[in-house]
Amino acid sequence: MCAHYGGSGLDVTLTLDDKEKVLAGNKTLVCQMQEWEKALVVLHVRKRIPDRWRVYGEEPGFHVTGKPKGAGLETRERYDIYLSKKRFDDLTNPPSPITEEGYFGTRSQFDRVDIKYFGVPYRGPKPIITRKI
Repeated sequence: MCAHYGGSGLDVTLTLDDKEKVLAGNKTLVCQMQEWEKALVVLHVRKRIPDRWRVYGEEPGFHVTGKPKGAGLETRERYDIYLSKKRFDDLTNPPSPITEEGYFGTRSQFDRVDIKYFGVPYRGPKPIITRKI
């Protein structure tokens, strides 16, 4: 998984390796944002996302929080993204057998969150995480 804050908001990319980790029982994926050394993005895959968590504009099966609350972009230390198992399965099992890619985008309290999935193994440098979750 890799994440960065682009022009339209938070952008997260998942690969086949991430899908396999979740299928193997790991319900939490972690990466460090590319722009800011101390910002972590933690993706939680849960059975369901309670409706009471949802903030105006968020799609069902999705929720995002930032910590500490009220912090600016450069001072935020962590983003927690919650996806329901159904939303994760829909994202990582695209209907077309030709392309192994999926996309989910939603409005949120942090402008926009885009999550992409590419069904190929990650072959880049090993992500460096300097902070504990």
